[in-house]
Amino acid sequence: MRKLVVVYCLLVLLTGLFYPLVVTGLSDYFFIEKASGSFIYKKRWVGSKLIGQKFSKDGYFWSRPSANEYDPLASGGSNLGPTSLKLKEQVEERKTKWGPDAPVELLYATGSGLDPYITAPSAYFQVERVAKARNVDKEIVEGLIKQSTVSPSLGFIGRPIVNVLELNLLLDEQLK
Repeated sequence: MRKLVVVYCLLVLLTGLFYPLVVTGLSDYFFIEKASGSFIYKKRWVGSKLIGQKFSKDGYFWSRPSANEYDPLASGGSNLGPTSLKLKEQVEERKTKWGPDAPVELLYATGSGLDPYITAPSAYFQVERVAKARNVDKEIVEGLIKQSTVSPSLGFIGRPIVNVLELNLLLDEQLK
């Protein structure tokens, strides 16, 4: 019986204390940005690179719609299917807001509700509104989008994307 208790205590220490501390320590050392949540600090905490936020002022780029109002604790989609009347109403409402030529991703909510990225075409679609609100030339705003655009993985997997929070911070920084 004593051997069982000793083995049990050793396994608890090994798997419940030692292993988690080692893995956490290694992740903090080798992947400090990702392990810490990829937070962005600009004289104060402004957000995370990995979690989408809602922007509603005309002088900012807007993220994709979120089924959960960008709440990271309630991450998930709406589960509305293609025959859902509620989904159709939401899309029609967004078409009224964006216009009939809006990219599809600006009409439909993200799967997680927290997507921090939009595609480069969706960012360029918003240039006129942002430039007008900030009273600057469209070319300046387009240049900031180009500067913020991340190429597809391995050059061909996916589409060029833009992190909305980082782009909006760049706008504030460049166009004070």
